[in-house]
Amino acid sequence: MGSIQEKMEYLQETKKKIKEAIVEKGQTVNEEDTFRSYADKIKEIEGKSELTTGEMSVLIDIASIGTASAKERIVKILNFGTEDLENLSYVFSSFNSMTEITFSDTSKVRNFANIFQSCSKLQKINNLDTSNASDLQYMFWGCQNLEQITQLDTGNATNLESLFYECSKLKQIPQLNTSKATNMRRMFGSCSTLQKIPQLNTSIATDLSSLFYGCSSLSEIPQLDTSNATDMSSLCSGCSKIKNIPELDVSSVKDIYRIFDGCRSLLTFGGLKNLGKAYTEQKASHSDYTLDLSQCTLLTHDSLVNTINGLYDLNLTYSTVGEGTLYKQNLKLGATNKAKLSEAEIAIATNKGWDIT
Repeated sequence: MGSIQEKMEYLQETKKKIKEAIVEKGQTVNEEDTFRSYADKIKEIEGKSELTTGEMSVLIDIASIGTASAKERIVKILNFGTEDLENLSYVFSSFNSMTEITFSDTSKVRNFANIFQSCSKLQKINNLDTSNASDLQYMFWGCQNLEQITQLDTGNATNLESLFYECSKLKQIPQLNTSKATNMRRMFGSCSTLQKIPQLNTSIATDLSSLFYGCSSLSEIPQLDTSNATDMSSLCSGCSKIKNIPELDVSSVKDIYRIFDGCRSLLTFGGLKNLGKAYTEQKASHSDYTLDLSQCTLLTHDSLVNTINGLYDLNLTYSTVGEGTLYKQNLKLGATNKAKLSEAEIAIATNKGWDIT
């Protein structure tokens, strides 16, 4: 479909097919009715209908298409698969009666952001090609009935923020190529039945905040390369069943606010390597710099020692050897954890400029 003439002919044929489909559903379409008016006529059709273009079919509730964006969405759907279509963001957002969708060719699409947002009844997606996409943020946000995801090619994706956010019935995730992802914020947030995370390449990711937030069925996470991460706030917040967390390199991290909040089952912990090395704010007891393990009362002695050994010397961070001022930061262990340590072990942390509470 290259020339303007060919595109016009295709559009006219598309208009004709839409008209025929509307008439089949019992609606009247007059010759003087504009293409724009078709949107309101579609909205008046009650119940489910299968919309088929030769490129893609989808079972939807026609009445769920909002009037404000109906025309734009329908035109985009009916032109689906053309050489010019690279952006499918929000196309099916809030189609809350759609249960299944089948694609023909999405290999040229670069942006899938929010495409299935709030499709609360979606259960199955067929023939989805994401190999050329860089933006997959919020792609499945709020797909509360989605129990499994077919293999996704995420090799070119740089933005995976909230990809599976609030997919509360999702139990497993296929192996994903995340080697180009820089933003993985809340990628698995509130996946409350997710039981296992596949190995992830996080080597260039800078934002890992809330990555596993609310994953209340997880018992462990894989070893992650977090050496380039700057934000790991709420990383495992709300992971109430997690028992094992390996050592994580936080050499570049500037925010660990509530990183393990609610991890009451945590037993073994490898520590946070070089915690404090990247701190720049000249403020003592900074909330973003505080490591709070006070709710993790089941931690082993060795895990607490790992935590202390991972602390960076804040005298080096703030150059106190010269004329720098030491801004002490907090390691909150709570009375239960603190009682597991000797005075000498606690002194290791305090000599590095950390207050132990």
